[in-house]
Amino acid sequence: MAKFKCASCGKCCISLGQYIKIERKLTDRDYYCRLGINNEIFLAHVQADYFDDFSDQSEHEANPDHCVFLRKDRNGKGFVCTIYPTRPSLCRDFKCYRMLILAHKRTEIGRLMGRNEIRTSDEVLNKLWQDRVLNLPNNDDTAWLHAVQRILSDAGYMSELCE
Repeated sequence: MAKFKCASCGKCCISLGQYIKIERKLTDRDYYCRLGINNEIFLAHVQADYFDDFSDQSEHEANPDHCVFLRKDRNGKGFVCTIYPTRPSLCRDFKCYRMLILAHKRTEIGRLMGRNEIRTSDEVLNKLWQDRVLNLPNNDDTAWLHAVQRILSDAGYMSELCE
């Protein structure tokens, strides 16, 4: 199994502003928060390296739908979670892709996103997906994943589910 690696794109956190609410400020870096999706209460601790970024609320005020703890990274190419080590369980469990698709020499050429969406720039893989995978019944996710892996393998690709 492949290990999921976050690319810090921020797409998962951008819509969480309405769900993650600060219930109580304990210190400048510690907050009791509530995750509105499952009512989980969690202690958020702003990492020292990101305290100044978090303290400047102008970015969050300009983007109130974003998670209150999300900030643009300093090089402007992605985002950073200022509470990453203490993020709630929903954030810990979330994976934006669930399978890597690999070609020769284990080069990543695609990702399975969500239920059955593929992200790839490989035209052959994209056509295979359109012709063979999208037609598979997917009422049993485990069976569907095994069938997808067989199709990919038969076509010369490797695949790794992400943990």
